[in-house]
Amino acid sequence: MPRPPAEGSRNVKIERHTLGAQSYLYVDRSAELTGAAIAAAMESGFGEVIGFLGEKKITPTSMPVAVYAEMPGPGRKMAFRAGFFVDAAHAALASGAIIAGTIAAGEAMKTVHTGTYASLNQTHSALWAAIRDAGATPAMPIWEVYVDDPTTRLEGQVRTEVWRALR
Repeated sequence: MPRPPAEGSRNVKIERHTLGAQSYLYVDRSAELTGAAIAAAMESGFGEVIGFLGEKKITPTSMPVAVYAEMPGPGRKMAFRAGFFVDAAHAALASGAIIAGTIAAGEAMKTVHTGTYASLNQTHSALWAAIRDAGATPAMPIWEVYVDDPTTRLEGQVRTEVWRALR
């Protein structure tokens, strides 16, 4: 039986991509599984990385990204990497709390969520179902690219790219 579209995931277009390696600079963060706690942790993480980028005169190649290396188990906090994609040469400048990471080259599936961050889990679920339905094998990491600044766009119009690596 087909699943009804979730808020924020109506007419979801899911695409398969072959990606090159993607370098990024980030700080580790974790938060209780509440919207307010996650938002605060992301805001502080992105702010810290933005400060580093400004200090080193690095122009990011993306809007903010959150990379999830693992999914939280019951009763655990959500751990993620808050940062920005950068050129590989700039990733080599990481120091102190700022860490360089790479999403390995390979296959991934992507969709774009439009709507509130509170309903992002529904778009993730739609992507996981599409991966399963395509007979693909999901892998880690999972990452989100925050395409729009939520302070300058209406909440229901904010776009977030949702990606999942494949094996």
